[in-house]
Amino acid sequence: MKEGIFKHHDEKGMQAFENISKELAFGKKAFKFCSKLIKNHLEISKLFFLKKLDSLTDKDLNFFWYENKDIAPHLIILTLSDSLATSEDKKFLEEITKFILKIQDYYFNVYLKEVIDEPLLSGKEIMEILNLKPSPKIGEIKDKLLQAQLEGTVKTKEQAINFIKSL
Repeated sequence: MKEGIFKHHDEKGMQAFENISKELAFGKKAFKFCSKLIKNHLEISKLFFLKKLDSLTDKDLNFFWYENKDIAPHLIILTLSDSLATSEDKKFLEEITKFILKIQDYYFNVYLKEVIDEPLLSGKEIMEILNLKPSPKIGEIKDKLLQAQLEGTVKTKEQAINFIKSL
């Protein structure tokens, strides 16, 4: 196998899919779903290898679930199918299967119970609190606030207000 054959293949797959979907007249909803699936199909494997390196954090898991909760069952099927199709290493297959069960457990027992993934403050509230006018800066503040929420450092509206004031 050529070195780097898989480098950026998720991006190349997306480009190929865009062309194919036009020819096949995919609807917008199907296009959006498939695009996201192709773009993120390696995310579970990336998390798995972070775990193998003892580098996986709750923040990594929170961002994964935030970005992929709507397609997670499909990503799991893809990851398992890809693993079974490309490896005969029984130990690896057992480890990836156990890992998937652990990240599912994390979703139900930590993410859903402890992570606030809906904005605690609206753009309008941010403008009122900081006395700002509509601008791209409001979106930047909202993004930083959401990131802090996903990291677990901001969990209440009061903490959200203090957080944006500290920016």
